[in-house]
Amino acid sequence: MAQQTERVKLLRALIQGQIPKPEYVAAGRAAAQAILLSLQQRKELSVAEFRFAGSIAKGTSLNGSDFDLVVFLNDEKPPFSPAVIDAFHKAVQQARVPGGVIHFRGKNNMLVKASAHIGSFDLELDVNIAPVLVSGVNSGQTQVTRVAVGMQERGIVSVREISPVFTEATIQFFRDVTPQMLDAIRVAKYWNSKVNLYDAKIHGGSFIIELVTLEANRISEGTDLEDRFVKFLQAMENLAQQKIILTKEYNEQDIPARVLS
Repeated sequence: MAQQTERVKLLRALIQGQIPKPEYVAAGRAAAQAILLSLQQRKELSVAEFRFAGSIAKGTSLNGSDFDLVVFLNDEKPPFSPAVIDAFHKAVQQARVPGGVIHFRGKNNMLVKASAHIGSFDLELDVNIAPVLVSGVNSGQTQVTRVAVGMQERGIVSVREISPVFTEATIQFFRDVTPQMLDAIRVAKYWNSKVNLYDAKIHGGSFIIELVTLEANRISEGTDLEDRFVKFLQAMENLAQQKIILTKEYNEQDIPARVLS
């Protein structure tokens, strides 16, 4: 029993060491707000909404995590025009944050990347561009669902059209995400950062890790941290056997009822 207690203490120490400092999160939010203000000041853009996403939004971020931001635009649909991307580029270049500096560091047809230095913190931000889609969608549905419907209406979905932020946001389907599960996710992310899976970089890997962790650590499985972590590792062993397929035919009826309840 004493040995098990000591192992649990070590795991909890690992968890606490991975939680970002409040000052780090505050610096990232300040940089994000500065970029948002710069975007709102651009007359060629109509910004409808602005959200944090990814691990920062879910409370599962680690020290050094980047900040995923989603900016929803009115009257725009992907693929976004070069003019829209250029407007985001200029907005990032012109953003000003008190006590720091923001730099543009790259772009593609779905997002603009920025970096910021505020105080002692070096931050990375991904500013994702998203449309506000309302046709054929009930107002009660999530923005993630709206985007999925828009992609479905356009026909075959290309993996390159799907932002990892939207993929990660589907984790909100999982209810009863307890603080203990968040602890397990942090351990999982730490473990993942130490493992190279077949020498291949998998985009959205942290999202898959989180889903596997949540599935392996349902409340019914007990509350012991070490037991849950063992179940996570067992689930990871089977990860290579899983098939993840994106098709235009996927719909809400395919989502297990227990996930939506």
